[in-house]
Amino acid sequence: MGADLYINPLFEQNSEKYQLHFNMWVGIRDKAKAEGRKEEADNAQIEVTKYYNLMNSEGYFRDPYNSSDLLWQFNLSWWDDINPQLINGQLNVRQVRWFLELLDGREAVFERNLTDLLEGHNKVWDKKENYPKQELTKKERKEWVLYYHREYSNLKKFLMTAIELKSPVDCSL
Repeated sequence: MGADLYINPLFEQNSEKYQLHFNMWVGIRDKAKAEGRKEEADNAQIEVTKYYNLMNSEGYFRDPYNSSDLLWQFNLSWWDDINPQLINGQLNVRQVRWFLELLDGREAVFERNLTDLLEGHNKVWDKKENYPKQELTKKERKEWVLYYHREYSNLKKFLMTAIELKSPVDCSL
C-alpha cells in the first residue's frame, strides 16, 4: 500500500516504450519457473525488475504507507492533507502548485525531523524485516536521511513536471 501518483500522458508514453520487453521477460521467467530452471528464472527476474522500474521511471511517483513515508517527515499525511484536495482522484494544476507550496512551507519541519533522525530520535522502517527498526547505526541513519532528501527531490521534480506540462496528477491513495 502506498500513495501512487501519475502524470498520465508522460507515464503512458514511457510505459509503452518498455512494455514489450517487460512482457517478454515475464514470459521467460514464468516458463523457466514452470520448468524448474531456477537460475534462469532468477536471471529473468532481474530483467523483469529492470523493465518494471524503467516503465515507472517517468510520470510516476510512489510513497509508501509506513514509517519510511516521505510526507510523514513533513508531519503531513496523504489521507488527511492531500486526499481532501482531490477531485475525482486528481490534483489539478492549481492544486499541484498548492501541494508544492505546502511542502516548501514545511521544509523546516522536514529538516528538523531529519536532524532528529540523524541524532537517533526517530524510528524508520526496516524494509528487509518489515517492522519498525528500533536501533539504527549512524551509517543507517545517514542512509535514511539521504533517502528522504532524494525522495523529496524526486517528488518536487515530479510536481514541477506536472505544472510545466499543465497536466493533472492522478492519485491512488
